[in-house]
Amino acid sequence: MHILAADSNPLEFLTVFGVEWNFFFGQVLSFALMAAALYYFAIKPVMKVSGQRRAEIQKGLDDAAAAAESLKNAEENASRKIAEAAAEGAKIISKAKDDAKLLLEKAREQAAEDTARAIKEADGRIEREREKMRESFRGEIADLVTAATKKVIGEVLDEKTRSALAEISAKKLSEK
Repeated sequence: MHILAADSNPLEFLTVFGVEWNFFFGQVLSFALMAAALYYFAIKPVMKVSGQRRAEIQKGLDDAAAAAESLKNAEENASRKIAEAAAEGAKIISKAKDDAKLLLEKAREQAAEDTARAIKEADGRIEREREKMRESFRGEIADLVTAATKKVIGEVLDEKTRSALAEISAKKLSEK
């Protein structure tokens, strides 16, 4: 058997492989119909669902990336705000300490002024009391000197001399 014989059909050798020309076009047509039916009823819906799933998966990945970026931004923002709050807190504490020192210093100054004023007032009262006591003692001493002088010299001196002596004694006492 010669595959290519001179007087035969050039495609006749395909019969050796089981291809029969009478059924070939029917089989091709049947295959084409079956392939079209499989494409429209099986492959196309599967591809559509596969595309939708791919889109959902991509959307999920995009959302996850956006959420990660948002989380990163939120963490940075939170860190920045915490740092700002800490700095502001430090400023407030520092200002409060400064204000407390200033207030304490003012209170000390006021207390020193009040103490000085109280001491000055007390010194003034003491001085006035001393002066009153001096005046009182002068009068009493003058009376005692006069009385003592009267007793000692009383009978020797006359009334005129006694009054002159009393005046001299009063002047001498008032000078001191």
